[in-house]
Amino acid sequence: MIVPRLSHTVTRLGNNSGIILVAGGYQGSTYYSSTELYYGASNMFFSLGSGGAMPTARAYHTASYLPTVNKVLITGGHFNNWNTQNTMILFDVLTYSFSTLTSTMSTLRSWHTATLLPDGKVLIVGGSTGSVITPTCDLIDPSNNYLTTPVANLSFARYKHTATLLPNNDQSTVLVCGGYSPTSVALNSCELYFI
Repeated sequence: MIVPRLSHTVTRLGNNSGIILVAGGYQGSTYYSSTELYYGASNMFFSLGSGGAMPTARAYHTASYLPTVNKVLITGGHFNNWNTQNTMILFDVLTYSFSTLTSTMSTLRSWHTATLLPDGKVLIVGGSTGSVITPTCDLIDPSNNYLTTPVANLSFARYKHTATLLPNNDQSTVLVCGGYSPTSVALNSCELYFI
């Protein structure tokens, strides 16, 4: 990469694309709004410069490619002094530009997960608000101006977990596993989340 960074996101821009968006992250006490593109065909990284920077610096966020709108949805994360965010931004794959959504998540979140569902919606699960670990979840609907609706809570509050979409003919089922508890104990528990 051009900039050393950690706790950033890496998102392929399309299911068959060889182009990857690298966004945000931090190094030391510096949080980044900068982005880079990796081109698989040339095995090279290119900076998007100031015009391709996110509106706000962030790390520990999520970035999901939305095939129905050809955009990347970036949610939450935190920046300097652990300021956690509930904001959402979009990266337009055609123009390589960002915009801030008026919709926000129902709570501040970092170290959460975002899972793309078969109907194009995105399930946001758990995470840290900066002061507490939350069991709350949101459902984001790109087809309805990114309307964010709170949905059922997890059985256990957790952060730094995983959330994996499972094949299910009747409904969307997401397997949520592990992570840390509110007391920073590593969890071996898993739960099925039905949408």
